[in-house]
This record gives sequence, structure tokens and C-alpha cells, in this order.
Amino acid sequence: MKEKILNYIEQHRDQILSDVMMLVKTEAPSSDVEGLSEVRKVLKQLIVERTDMTPEEIEVESGRHVLYLPSAEKSIVLMGHYDTVHPVGKLPVVLEENTLKGPGVLDMKAGLVMGIWLYKMMKDFKVDCPVSLLFNGDEEIGSHGSKHILAQKASMAKCALILEPAVENGDLKTGRKGAMSCVIKMHGKASHAGNNPLAGINAIEEMAHHVIALQKLNDHEAGTTVNVGKITGGTVSNVVPDLCEITVDLRYKTLSEKQRIRKAIEDIELMNPKVVRQLSFNDGSNPMEQTPQNIQLYEQMKECASSFGIELNHQFVGGASDGNRISHLGLPILDGMGAVGKGIHALDEQIDLKRTFEKLAMNALFLSQIK
Repeated sequence: MKEKILNYIEQHRDQILSDVMMLVKTEAPSSDVEGLSEVRKVLKQLIVERTDMTPEEIEVESGRHVLYLPSAEKSIVLMGHYDTVHPVGKLPVVLEENTLKGPGVLDMKAGLVMGIWLYKMMKDFKVDCPVSLLFNGDEEIGSHGSKHILAQKASMAKCALILEPAVENGDLKTGRKGAMSCVIKMHGKASHAGNNPLAGINAIEEMAHHVIALQKLNDHEAGTTVNVGKITGGTVSNVVPDLCEITVDLRYKTLSEKQRIRKAIEDIELMNPKVVRQLSFNDGSNPMEQTPQNIQLYEQMKECASSFGIELNHQFVGGASDGNRISHLGLPILDGMGAVGKGIHALDEQIDLKRTFEKLAMNALFLSQIK
């Protein structure tokens, strides 16, 4: 099967590359709803041409609709997103000898094309491996409109492969931290700092104690980070400040740790009971926990890589993906199954063509052998 896959990819290499370039040239950041509609048209065209199947377009209230190509059986769902982050026209599309540069080429237009061709290969090879495709248009802004659709469709799968790019060194992602933010406001009482300081209640002073307490909640061994990233307060230096506000970034590897850190923040005591505290959480994303089932998928993929002479490793990473949105379903997930390159969200975003075609071959062998 390995040689069959390599010969197939070599025969279709120009078509695959052409598909990637067509999709990259049709660019739209998450904010451009009309542009995203054009991207969907190209995606649908590619899916129809390569699979002879027409995907469903599931409406999302925001207009960033989901494309879904289902399987008649319990399938392996290949997930990806077609929105990007770069303003239209910011990055040129440049093809060099072994590099393709362009907006969203790594994150994650190449991964989407890989998913389409994996579907095609399994069909052409007549492999008994039901595959479905699930592509959304709002991942870069948290998948807020599509996450319920992703969860519903993924719940019918036996496992999920996330077509996000690999780590720059080629590693897969078997776990991702969850994230939430917290805004804390302290309400004190203003007074003249020189003439009548005792009449005031200093909101910044109270917040200073909170900042120290929050930073002490970091537990790097457990993978928990608490970062007070923004602080504002006061008006002028001769007025006791009556308001101070901070924004805190929270990251965690497990749901239980998320619950623990939230309660720990709620339990921080006020030094001055006359201060009024407002506390609000934005739950953000749950973690994609590094489960034994995820590791089992990785071990199978590692064997496939080894047959190509490639040593494959895995990581638990900090950033979120749509793997986080479906992790609560309990199905096995393997992330980083897309292209290999560098410069995610950067002006030098690019894919390594040689390594990406190798990855496509590994993925195809993996799908043909998955247990």
C-alpha cells in the first residue's frame, strides 16, 4: 500500500498543488463574511471535482457556514477551518522550488486540500475506511457560531483527525490547553489624595494585592498558567482611585484544573472589605485532554511514519483548535494532521512542499490501516 500511495501522490502532485494555490488565492479573514462565501464556493468546487460528492452547506447565524461531507457509516471525520487571519492582499502567493508562501497556506488551506485528497484516495483505493469532511469558517474567532454543529457531526464519528498544521518540527498534537479569560473590577471611593486621603478607598491598592495572589496561582508543573496581562485604573495622581480593572489569561490541561483555578480566583479574599469586587469569566475553550485514546491514535500514526523512515513525535501545546470544541465528546482525537511549515499567522507563512507531501502519504497509509 505504501508504494501505491507514493505513486498516486506523485502522479497527482501538480493537481494537489494547484488545488492548494487556488484555495490560498481565494482569501478571507474571519471578519470578511462575503469573502468567506467565495472561499466556500472554491472549496465546494474542489470537493465535487475530487470526490464526485456534493457537501452539505449548514447555515450558521453569522454567515460563516459549515461544509459537511458525510459518510453513510460511522466515520473518521477530517476537520478543518477555511477562515484565516491576514487582511486581504497583505501577503502575496509565492511558489518557490520547495516552498509555497501565502495567506493561510499553513493555517490551514493546505490541510483542507489534504483532507479532500485523503477522501479521494480512500475512495479510489476502495479502502474500507469511511471518511467524512467537516469544515467551518469561524475557528480563528473561537468557532462560536459553529461549535454546536461541529460537536453534533463529530459525535457520529469514531475518531477525529484535525487538519491543523503540525508543529514546526513535524510533531503531532495529542493535547491542547483550554483557555478562559477573567476580568476583575475593584470599586473604591474617590477623594482628594492630599487634603482628604482617609475619606477615599484606593481601588488600585486592593487590586495590587489581588495581582500578587493571582500570579501565585501559576502551576507550571501542572501546565496551569495565570497571567495578569492588562491593568487600568485611576484618573490623575492626586485623586484616590475609585476604579481599577485587570484582565487575566488562564490556561489549563484538564477540566478539573479549570474548575480548580476558577474557584481559587473566586476565593481570593479582599484586604479591604469596603471595596466592591466584580468578577466575570469568559469560559473560552475547554482543553483537548491528552487521553489514552489520543495516544493510541498517535502510536498508530507513528508506525506509519516509521515505514517512510520518519521519526514522529507528539506534543501537548498551548493554543486551541476545533479539537478543543469536540474533546468533551470523548472520542479519540489526533491534531496537527495537516501541512508542515512555519510562520503561522506571520508575514512569512509558508509550507514545506516536500514534507507536506510526505505527510499526505503518511496520513493516507494511516487511514488505510487505522484500527
